[in-house]
Order: sequence, then C-alpha cells, then structure tokens
Amino acid sequence: MSGVRRVWLSDAGRIFRPSSRNATGFSLVELLVAIAIISVLVMLAAPEVGNIIKGSRLRSASSDLMVDLMLARSEALKRGARVVVCSSSNGTGCRAEADMGGDQGSDSFKWEIGWLIFVDSNSNGSVDTGETILKVSESLASGLRLTLSKVGGGALSSRQIGFKQSGFSDAGGGVEFALCDSRGPKQGRLLTLGTTGRIESKSISDATKTDDELCRTVLGTLRSQ
Repeated sequence: MSGVRRVWLSDAGRIFRPSSRNATGFSLVELLVAIAIISVLVMLAAPEVGNIIKGSRLRSASSDLMVDLMLARSEALKRGARVVVCSSSNGTGCRAEADMGGDQGSDSFKWEIGWLIFVDSNSNGSVDTGETILKVSESLASGLRLTLSKVGGGALSSRQIGFKQSGFSDAGGGVEFALCDSRGPKQGRLLTLGTTGRIESKSISDATKTDDELCRTVLGTLRSQ
C-alpha cells in the first residue's frame, strides 16, 4: 500500500524506524576497483615472495651439507677409520665417476642428485659389503645446483670427499662446494673444506673468486628450464 510507513516496536515498546543508512554496502564498481587494486599488489609482491622461497631453500641445502660434512668428520674421529661423503643417486652406493658429468671442467661435478656418508673400512672409495652407511641425503630441491671443485693441491675425486681417522680431509689443499640457483652467483653459497677438516660457509659474493668462476654453466642450464 502506497503511503504506508512501517514501524517496529522495541522490547520496551518504543517505536523506531529503520534508516536507509544502515543498509549501505559496496557497489559493483567499488568491488571491481578493490579487486583490481588487490591484483596489482599481488603482482608486485610475487617476485619478492619467490626470492624469499628460493633463498630459504638455498640456505637450507647449504646447512644440510655443512652438517653432513661435520658428521662425517666426527665419525672418522670417533671410529678411527676413514669416512667418505660421496654423491649418490640411489642411496646405496657412490655414483660412478664416468656418470657424474662436469659443469665447468673435469674437477667440477653435479652433487644435487644427493649424497651418502659411509665408513670406508678398506679405503677403496666404494661402499662394499659389510661397510656401514651412516646417512643418506636425498636430492636437492628443484632449481638448485651443487658443484664440487678443487681448491688446490693433492688428488681429488669428483664424486667423494674422505676424512682420515685424524679428522683431516684427504683432499690436499681443501675443496669447495658452490651452491647456486637461477638468481645468479651473487645469491649463492660457497662451502670450503680445508685440509684440517675445518668447514666454512659464506656468500659467493664474499669469495675471492670471480662470479664467472662459479656456477657459470649452471646458470645457463637453470635459465633455459
């Protein structure tokens, strides 16, 4: 009925009328504008979120490798026997030298496939029957590349690092691991293992080597994926 106004009675019997101001909301235009603003903010934040995730993965992998190298050294001292860390794709034995595939020359090879730690009782560099496997580490997260190269002096197998019963590394002059992702060497990590068994981790940008000497071919592979 036209001209009829509705009123309501409160519990106390008082009369009140609904106000049109209480029924306000978003219009379609306002909603579309809000969605557009949120979309822009998400697009701006996405690269930074991606960098945070990549950085977290890289630091985690670097920490895991460092802990495993320290474990191998500790076990060599405790057991009075040679303990080896070697690249391994199956978790039961060291990967064959011929299957490693170099990234930057004969002394630099992929370790992102994973590795294991074992007691090399006969010092032949292979996991033989009766020898104890102390730990197996699975392959790194997709997009990470880990290479091993010689720092200088002594013989070095591209697929393994051995610790003597004294805790010293059997790679004369020490070795280094370079850990990189698609962001480039400046975001990578460098793990250095000295002859005495001391392990140091630092940013590649703080290393004495130039960027071109570390993760060079690795980056080309990552950026083509």
